[in-house]
Amino acid sequence: MTSGSPNIETIQADSEVALAMRVAAGDDVAAHQFLQLALPRVRKTALFLCPDRMEQEDVVQNTLVELILAAGTFRGDSRFSWWVDRITVHMASRIIGKKVRRRRIHDDAWFPPAMSTTPDDELDYRRMQHELATVLEKISLRDRTPLILHHLYGYAIDEIALMLDVGVHTVRSRLRTGMKKMKRLVLSNGQLADWIQVTS
Repeated sequence: MTSGSPNIETIQADSEVALAMRVAAGDDVAAHQFLQLALPRVRKTALFLCPDRMEQEDVVQNTLVELILAAGTFRGDSRFSWWVDRITVHMASRIIGKKVRRRRIHDDAWFPPAMSTTPDDELDYRRMQHELATVLEKISLRDRTPLILHHLYGYAIDEIALMLDVGVHTVRSRLRTGMKKMKRLVLSNGQLADWIQVTS
């Protein structure tokens, strides 16, 4: 490849922007492709931000609508995944904020559904995802959001600050607080303690 050739990331970003522009212009086929591209990321983020299944579905459905409405604002200045995550995080915060005061006490007793004991790697991974989501539910949304963005998705501190509209020092403080809680909760869960390594 010559020095003037576009790299794969640039080509991908260009295609995502072109797709977004078609969505904004009202192209139904493009809208379907756009949502299919974003859906796995939205579902994964919703799982960890909202362990309650009803909230997960609310976040996913409302985020997908918001992505279509906001498609014209995606210009490729940021990664598509970052743009999707930012909208998902804000939607989750909005929905949880509305529901938290109305949530009944028994909702706090949510546990992941029983999973098959078949020693299949994919089933085991999904089971541990639900275990981790349950642990994260015990950490405030304010503190678990930067934890997920930094340790699960690998975002830098400044990227998270921009996404959450807060200062860098605030993100660092929330990460420290969230990680202390996370370590304590994970270490008290034998299955998770064996499955993941808690980083400092």
